[in-house]
Amino acid sequence: MNRHILALVVVLSAVVAAGAFAFHRYDTFRGIRRTRELVEAELEAAVHLARQQPRSFGREAPTIANPAGLKTLAENLASRRSVTIGYLSESERELEKGHSERQVVIRVINVPHASLVRFLSELEEQGAGAKVKEIHLRPSRDLPETYEESEVVLSKVYTIAGRDKP
Repeated sequence: MNRHILALVVVLSAVVAAGAFAFHRYDTFRGIRRTRELVEAELEAAVHLARQQPRSFGREAPTIANPAGLKTLAENLASRRSVTIGYLSESERELEKGHSERQVVIRVINVPHASLVRFLSELEEQGAGAKVKEIHLRPSRDLPETYEESEVVLSKVYTIAGRDKP
């Protein structure tokens, strides 16, 4: 009789454990479904907004009128990322149709590949429309996956304040 009770207790505990596991999985999937539905609703709202204002998003988006201090941004990001800047120069030139271009030439020294990629991606993200125009790399002969010298040209085109486009 004791063996039957012991077997019954083991079977019942296995059934309870399986039920608890199934309930936990159901609750997890229900939470994931709820999150997915919220994200889908946000995506639909974003697509609807992009359809209503097609010139505000993507390639046709207007450039920002006031250029940020790209040189200062490069210095701040370099110090935060522990990237050594050997040379830093900023220049500006006028383009046609009321546009101007600001270029920053950054020469970094002895930077690992991963650090350079993160540094450049942050420059583009925080540069308010600035894009990496050119990259010239000289690999290190001594250190693997490191560049002895890297020259980057960062460019930002913006409209000149007070000028109308012809």
